[in-house]
Amino acid sequence: MKKTLLFALITSFSLTLSAQQRASFNHERANIPETREFKQTLGETPLLGQIENPTTRSVNLSAIETEIGETWYDLQTNSSLSNRIHRFEDGTVGAVWTQGIASPPAFPDRGTGYNYFDGSNWGPPPATRVETIRAGWPSYAPLGSDGEIMVSHDFGAGTAGLIFNKRTTKGSGTWEEFTFIGPPGQTNIVWPRMVTAGTDHNTIHVIALTRPSGNGGTPYMGQDGALLYSRSTDAGLTWDIDNVILPGLGSEFYTAISADDYVWAEANGNTIAFMIGSQWHDLVLMKSTDNGDNWTKTVIWEHPYPFFDWNTTITTDTLWAVDGSFSVSLDDNDMAHVVFGLTRVAHTESGTTYNYWPYTDGIVYWNEDMGTFPTNPTNPHWTLHADSLFESGHLVGW
Repeated sequence: MKKTLLFALITSFSLTLSAQQRASFNHERANIPETREFKQTLGETPLLGQIENPTTRSVNLSAIETEIGETWYDLQTNSSLSNRIHRFEDGTVGAVWTQGIASPPAFPDRGTGYNYFDGSNWGPPPATRVETIRAGWPSYAPLGSDGEIMVSHDFGAGTAGLIFNKRTTKGSGTWEEFTFIGPPGQTNIVWPRMVTAGTDHNTIHVIALTRPSGNGGTPYMGQDGALLYSRSTDAGLTWDIDNVILPGLGSEFYTAISADDYVWAEANGNTIAFMIGSQWHDLVLMKSTDNGDNWTKTVIWEHPYPFFDWNTTITTDTLWAVDGSFSVSLDDNDMAHVVFGLTRVAHTESGTTYNYWPYTDGIVYWNEDMGTFPTNPTNPHWTLHADSLFESGHLVGW
């Protein structure tokens, strides 16, 4: 019997990093390519029975580890992970995940698994989802003075769009469920991300994707997958910004945004920020210092093939690129700090097949004081080459 265990409450975790000695980088293995098919249909059927990693090992950590839930549904994200755990100022913690146990691979019971740490103990693993209908891909955040909120998507044949559940007292009480739909013709928006902001945490900020054609949707405003931003300043009662494409993210810049290629930072007062990025378009920071009224776009890494198109774009060299996993955090001075994974890819013929180099990796660090990555004048494919990133101090791990 196969099951996936979810763990939380890692109370302490330490890494020893050496700034004086560079880790060994195996260039020979890094030059071994493999072929992969780009999946335009994303995000609903998990791959059961994957091959186990034979090289994993246990590490002694000074940590407390607690099983808080169980799921047989393995596909927790297509790319980067949403915010699914929050530690409140009083030391309590809320955590969510996509849970599915019954009747794989359809998982008719799929929805948000939720558990709460009251400062001393976690609750029992949940037996059922929070939502009243089949759902997935939750984001979780504080709400108001002592409440909590989560959002997930429907993704079924209906038009529920995004499903919110909130309550005024975290950890107890009845969930209040409401829905939020996309614009006309795109009501069932999917793969949401959410944060709350402001001193009272009653402002909700959401980004979600229009359903791409590969998932039964249609292009919207010239993009086959458009990222929409919405805001509510009254805990979801009304929405003063409703499904807009922010300046700098529309069809004049990108042909499409893919599922889960975006993440929020936890808000700092009225300063909010999120990122988008992948192997096939720019790595971008979107930041607002006035609670979402105005936005500044920073292209951290400029993709050498703008308007990437699987039918017409052919790379002339292997491309060092963002691997699709990244995270962003705001410090006390509102500066954004970013980390992302590194990979190499190539698209040498029309169609959705591409090559990637699985033994090429790296963890890259960037902040707003560093300036954007300058395009390599010799070969723009090598702007994110591991050797140059190490020399510039951006490569912090393998």
